[in-house]
Amino acid sequence: NTISIPIAQAILLIRVERISGIVKGVYSFITRGNVLFPERTDV
Repeated sequence: NTISIPIAQAILLIRVERISGIVKGVYSFITRGNVLFPERTDV
């Protein structure tokens, strides 16, 4: 059990970093899209 705990923590940390990276990428893509293509609701 003492050996498996750090491994589990490492896996969890990698997952969190990957998820946060995906979120940042999606957020930057959305904000960039809004800058390039502003909302055209009146068209």
